[in-house]
Amino acid sequence: MGWNIVFYADAAGKVPASTFLDTCPRKITATFSAVLDAVRAPPPPAFSGGGKWEAMHGTMSGYYEIRVTGPGRRHYRLFCILDNGTPQELAARGFDGPQVVVINGVVKANAALFSDREYRKHVRDLGADYRSKFPRPIAGYRHGGVGCRRCRAWFRASSASERLVELDRAGDGAI
Repeated sequence: MGWNIVFYADAAGKVPASTFLDTCPRKITATFSAVLDAVRAPPPPAFSGGGKWEAMHGTMSGYYEIRVTGPGRRHYRLFCILDNGTPQELAARGFDGPQVVVINGVVKANAALFSDREYRKHVRDLGADYRSKFPRPIAGYRHGGVGCRRCRAWFRASSASERLVELDRAGDGAI
């Protein structure tokens, strides 16, 4: 069974990764989309990301980041979790297969480092919230693979509200 891509949603229904993607240049967003498509195929644990998909270490162990350098050598990062298990475990989480879960993103200046506090606030606390809930808290959007109409709509739109309109136009009941 293939891997799906889902987006974490907090208790208020906000999708931090979507908010982050709203701030990114379109080329950066398109690159994130292409990497997500590439990651889900091998499957993700076996994907060799060529520097764009990296497993994190230390206090960030269990997280993965997509790395993209943008205008002005700013570093854009999109953080993910791999959610896999037995069919029974996945069913308890509300899934019918393994998931690449997009948690949040951040941008930093060239040569700047994120502090442990920033990682905790922007990634680990959200990841802990995600992992603590059954079924898992996700946005009403699921990735359907390379060429997915929903993905083209999701990444073509320039804001969260436009994404909902584009997803509705995709017409496949995704939302």
